[in-house]
Amino acid sequence: MADLMEACRFGNPKARAIYLMQSGRLSSGDYTLPEIASELSKNNFYLEEIIANFQTTDEAAYKWMRRASDHGSPTAACILSQIPDRDALDALGDLKLAAERHNVLAIYTYGLFCYQGDTVCEGYQNNPQEAKRYLQLAAMLGSPEAAASLAEFYAIGNFEGASHARIYRLFEFAARYGLPNAIAGVGYCKVLGAGCERDVESGLKMMMYARDKGDLWVNRALASLYFNGCPGVKPDLRKALDYLS
Repeated sequence: MADLMEACRFGNPKARAIYLMQSGRLSSGDYTLPEIASELSKNNFYLEEIIANFQTTDEAAYKWMRRASDHGSPTAACILSQIPDRDALDALGDLKLAAERHNVLAIYTYGLFCYQGDTVCEGYQNNPQEAKRYLQLAAMLGSPEAAASLAEFYAIGNFEGASHARIYRLFEFAARYGLPNAIAGVGYCKVLGAGCERDVESGLKMMMYARDKGDLWVNRALASLYFNGCPGVKPDLRKALDYLS
């Protein structure tokens, strides 16, 4: 609390919002209290986000989250874009707004939409170049999901311009966060010796681990390995068909 008060004295709006929550001032639900009303008059969207999460009805939560978005919140815009049953193109406006405000999850999600938006929105024209740019940006900002998706798209040939070493590094970064598809990617690279030292035994174990964790992409990779074969892996048509099925 002392640290929060110190941050408040420096004028940090997020600290002021958290202080009001931690001090119990928001628990009454009376937002006319001077300290709360003062922050709301300043359009403190961090406080509006917190109040939205305190609401007991979807309608009230939506109203406060929309208010926070209108006042510049990247998080609120991202949340609004994910509300179920919204029109896809309408939700896309909030998602793009959140991405423009540098919300990393929104940047990643918007990149995926640019890549395959036609699967959820009839008539939408996919934009692979924009998808690549947004996924690269999200990966540079530390999104392991974006790094894994980017590496996967490079690996299957949907994006061009990455060396084997770069693909491996993207997979390896995302794998540190436990993402099954990234672990599968690291394993695949190890089996092939692509961008890293070849280690077939370790690579296959990683791929099977990712498969056990529910990753689907790894089945295609395993099918490719057993169909084509490689040093350390003999071609096996039965195994290839099993993984494909």
